[in-house]
Amino acid sequence: MPLSSDDLPARHSVRTPPPDGVPQPPSVAVIGAGVAGLSAARVLVDEGLRVTVFDKGRAPGGRISSRQASRGSANGWTMDHGAQYFTARDPALRAHVASWEADGIVAPWDGRLVRISDDDGALRVEPATESIRWVGVPEMRAVARHLADGLDVRCGVRIAALEPPSDGARGWRVRTDRSHPGEASGDSERFDAILLTPPAPQTLELLGSHAPRISERLRSIRMRPCWAVMLVLPHAAPVEWDGAFLPGPVLSWVARDSSKPGRPGTDGERWVLHATPEWSEAHLEAGPDAVGSSLLEAFRSRIRELGGERLPEPTERVAHRWRFAIPEPALEERSLWDASLGLGVAGDALGGPRVEGAFLSGRALAGRLLGTPPGSPR
Repeated sequence: MPLSSDDLPARHSVRTPPPDGVPQPPSVAVIGAGVAGLSAARVLVDEGLRVTVFDKGRAPGGRISSRQASRGSANGWTMDHGAQYFTARDPALRAHVASWEADGIVAPWDGRLVRISDDDGALRVEPATESIRWVGVPEMRAVARHLADGLDVRCGVRIAALEPPSDGARGWRVRTDRSHPGEASGDSERFDAILLTPPAPQTLELLGSHAPRISERLRSIRMRPCWAVMLVLPHAAPVEWDGAFLPGPVLSWVARDSSKPGRPGTDGERWVLHATPEWSEAHLEAGPDAVGSSLLEAFRSRIRELGGERLPEPTERVAHRWRFAIPEPALEERSLWDASLGLGVAGDALGGPRVEGAFLSGRALAGRLLGTPPGSPR
C-alpha cells in the first residue's frame, strides 16, 4: 500500500512534559537559528530535551533568507538573497524533503541553469550539472519557519557572554544584551549545554578561552563575504536561461528569482546577483548604492558579451552584504563536541558549505550530545 503524506518520515513529533516528581530532562541553549541550529534543536526537542534557540536576527533562517520590498515599493516583491536553492543527496535529508514537498513547504526548481565560462576571452554557455535543486515555497525561508515551528525560538537577541555558573556547578549561564520580549534586558539563564552555530569568527568571539581545543579547529576556517543585489525589472531580461554560474571577476551567480515555483506573480521580473568572494572582499566596506551599480553593470556587460539586448533599467535595486558567507576550507568533521564542557559547534563550515551540510552538521551535533551527554568524560 502506498504511503500517504501522513506516513512519511521526518514530521515533528509531539512530546508531553514529564509527570510530577520525574527529573527534568537536560536544558540546552542553541545559539543561532539558521539551518544547523534549527535542525539540532529539532532533534533534541523530539528526544524530549528542553531547548531554547537564540538568534540576533529578526526571524529564523540565517542565510536561508528572503528579503521583502520596503513599504514604499510599488511592487510587493520578495526575493531569496541568501541561499538560492539546496540539494538533498544524503538519505536523512531526502526523507525530510519528501515530507516537506508533501506539505507544500518545498518544490523542485526546474529552471534552466547554465554555466558560463571564459575561454581565452570567448564566453561559452553550457548546461549546468544535472541535479534536483529544491527551493522553499513561496520563499526560501519557508524551510526555516517549518523547522522552527513549535520550538522556543527567541529572535532579536544578541548573546553578550557565555559564563560558567558562579557556584561551580556544571552547565553554563547565557547572558543576553536584549532578552526575550517581556523579560528584563541583561538577564541570564542557566543551561546544561550550549550548541553554537554562528559563523566561525562569531563563535570564536563567544567561546573566548572556554574551549581551547574547539577554538583551535575553528581558527583554521576563513569565512569569505558575498555581496548580493536584488533587481526588479519592468519586463523580461534578454536571456533564455533562469540562472547562471559565472566566472567572475565581479559576478559568480545570477538568477531569475521569479522563475522559482510558488513565487507570487508581480509585474516584470525579479533577479538576484551574487558577487565573487574576491570582489566582495575588495569592496567589503563599499556603500550599497555603489555595490548595486557595479553588479548591475557587470550583469549588463555579460549580457552584451553574449550577444543579448540591453538589460532594462531596474525599477528597484537593493544590495545586501553577507559578511560571513563562504567557509574556506570547511572542516572534515560534521560537528565539534566537548562532553566534559557540555559545549559544541555545528554549521556549514563543518562537513560542507551548503544548506545540506548545515542540516547534517546540526543533526550530527545533536546526536553527539545525546550519545555523550554533558558532563561525560572526554
